[in-house]
Amino acid sequence: MAARERQARIIADLGQKALATRDLDGFFEDACVSLCSALECDFAKMLKLSEDKQSFIGVAGAGWDEGALESSKIDAGRQSQAGYTLLEDHSVLTDDLAHETRFDVSGLLSDHAVRSGIGALITVGAKPWGVISLHDRAPSAFGPEDLAILESVSNIIAMTIMQSMREDFLTQERLIQSLSLGVAEIGVWTRDLATGETTWDQRLREIVGVQSAEVTPRNADLADFIIEEDRQRVRDGLVATAEHGQAFEEEYRLLRPDGETIWLHTRAERTIQNNRSLVIGITVDITERKHSEERSEFMMRELDHRVKNLLAIILSIAEITARSAPDVHTYKGGFRSRLEAIARTHSLLADARWSGVELRSLIEDEVVGKAAEGAVTIDGPEVPISPSAAQSLAMLFHELNTNAHKYGSLSVPGGKLQVLWYKLGGDDGEVVITWVESGGPPVSEPSHLGFGSKVINQIIRRQFSATLNTEWDPSGMSLSLRLPGASIRPTSQEAPASVEDEDEDFVSKEPLSDARVLVADHEWLAAEQFAAVFASLGADIVGPFLALEEARAVELEGIDIAILDLGFGEEVLTFAEQLEDKGIGIVFVVEPGASIPLPGRFVDAPVLSKPASADVLIRSAARLLG
Repeated sequence: MAARERQARIIADLGQKALATRDLDGFFEDACVSLCSALECDFAKMLKLSEDKQSFIGVAGAGWDEGALESSKIDAGRQSQAGYTLLEDHSVLTDDLAHETRFDVSGLLSDHAVRSGIGALITVGAKPWGVISLHDRAPSAFGPEDLAILESVSNIIAMTIMQSMREDFLTQERLIQSLSLGVAEIGVWTRDLATGETTWDQRLREIVGVQSAEVTPRNADLADFIIEEDRQRVRDGLVATAEHGQAFEEEYRLLRPDGETIWLHTRAERTIQNNRSLVIGITVDITERKHSEERSEFMMRELDHRVKNLLAIILSIAEITARSAPDVHTYKGGFRSRLEAIARTHSLLADARWSGVELRSLIEDEVVGKAAEGAVTIDGPEVPISPSAAQSLAMLFHELNTNAHKYGSLSVPGGKLQVLWYKLGGDDGEVVITWVESGGPPVSEPSHLGFGSKVINQIIRRQFSATLNTEWDPSGMSLSLRLPGASIRPTSQEAPASVEDEDEDFVSKEPLSDARVLVADHEWLAAEQFAAVFASLGADIVGPFLALEEARAVELEGIDIAILDLGFGEEVLTFAEQLEDKGIGIVFVVEPGASIPLPGRFVDAPVLSKPASADVLIRSAARLLG
């Protein structure tokens, strides 16, 4: 057992070093150094047979005096241990050169006081390529176990040389990987084309799930486990390798006896060894790589979703800012500052992989970072905020902070702002946020609602169904906000699959020009975006509503289309049934975090993933009217 473990360690180590090199010479040097270290011997050398087959050329070594190996002439006959190994066509073990009679001792060995050694032939393509030898100054330094290890390494070297001659770098790297028999998830197999005999190593048995060494594999066994959709393709490729010598490389799925489906990558080639025609292959478990690729594809889809979402938010901010700006200069300043607020929040969410953001981080970015040192005090426990809630709260804090800098406590030196928050009823309870200004100019309740006030009212009272209390004390404005925990905390639920119709079939937009469109979405910016899309076509907008109760209270007669957010929960489906009963077409919109199965009567209703593009939204609605 110890010998096998030692051999496996050397092979694995050599395989790892081979993976790191880009040329055969470097691999040979690493092999010599690795063998000397592993077997604790003084010298190692690798000799290549010259083209005239009369001598050997030193190609790699370890332990020799500088230049000694390269300058030595080593005959290919009985004048050297290497020559004798070549002539006998088998490995040679020498206990003591002082008593050796089978061959002469070369000058290289005598100059370095070598007493014992072992040598193994390197055969490439059924022809001798060279010899690899290990030597030591002590007699009887090697045994049969060491010779077996050297023979294994010589086979690895021979396979590496053969593949290097036939393939480019990528194929060479593949074969080097196959040599790392001890590396996890790599299996080696062979098939004798004359006898049909098939062999699997233990690693392949473990990968496939047939670990009993008593079971002799057949050529068809592995194919029997391949799932039906991939089986014929793999069989055809292996037949082409066996009959025509075509290199085989395929990725396919395999169903193990325990029921687990895994991904395998197999490479194989036909070769000749000792006048036997063989197919030699390696099989690698690439299940984790496939899962990684799937995660990468998911991340790309998420990136696309996030970019579209960000663009939709920018569009909504631009449109809403334009409504309240008296001139271009005011519009430019307001739009830029609000866009920067969203950008900061986007960076926080990106750093957290869009799993959410801490309330403290949001307040620090939007409020503390823009104030004079010591002017703002914040304190509160950890409160995770969902991505959609974070974007809306960022707008809230931005507007409050803008007002504080323009008219409130932060507009003068010495003014103070205190932002505190705490939780009621545990993690799932309400979150209370207080905003208290002091030390600023006298304040009074504004006579009209500006953009900031609209943001606060739309987001807080309607999107979050929160309770807001504002006091306009002359000494400073104070605000108390009670947020339902369910409206802001992140969720691990997956969104229902959306059916976003992206085909380019022509659909007339004309019916929408005089349609009445009801818009109900719990996110203020999304609701404004959807309303703006249909308003641009001349449609009459009913809403937009951020609370489902408000939408249900309107007169439904004359409404043609309804855009409904599934994020409202189960109650939105009841409302949708009422709308459909009156012949009103319905387009559902959904975001990550809302998981509501649609009943059978809505199985054909369009379900668009937010942010839905204007074109998709218009086409979906127009089809319902067409």
